[in-house]
Amino acid sequence: MTQAAERLERYVECVKDIQKIEDIEIRNGKIDLKKFISNISKDFKILAEQYGKQVEIRDLSETKQIVSDEEMLSKILENIFDNALRFAAEKIEIEVTEEKNNILFSVQDDGNGFTEDELKAATSFYYSSPINGGSFGIGLSICKILCGKLGGSLRLKNRPGSGAAVTMVIEK
Repeated sequence: MTQAAERLERYVECVKDIQKIEDIEIRNGKIDLKKFISNISKDFKILAEQYGKQVEIRDLSETKQIVSDEEMLSKILENIFDNALRFAAEKIEIEVTEEKNNILFSVQDDGNGFTEDELKAATSFYYSSPINGGSFGIGLSICKILCGKLGGSLRLKNRPGSGAAVTMVIEK
């Protein structure tokens, strides 16, 4: 009974957090893309090391400056990276590329990848799969909302062989 009550309390907090996210005001500003990538690279390498994982970061972009909300970009990438840390076997790869008027941040792990159900529903609120440890399944949903607020999107796919790839697409 106590566990059920605690779980319900966490659920209520999640719902409150979702409403807060819907109300977030985007504060766009000029971002030095190369500096931003360098900063997240340092942070992610430290985190990966703490979890005994390797991280490789490839910046294939040519754009030097974008206009976006740096704090939101960081939050989205941190959430995606945190998922990759949980599911990676040994290695996480982050690749920054460009596609038309967009910058793409792709976070790929070498874990088991997404199931077919997860590919269809993992960005839906409260989706829960047996492998996510009883989580309420709001992390990717939040990322999807924030990407949309930035004029972008979130893409999920499996890598050839094994592993998942989550890509944040935002306007330059």
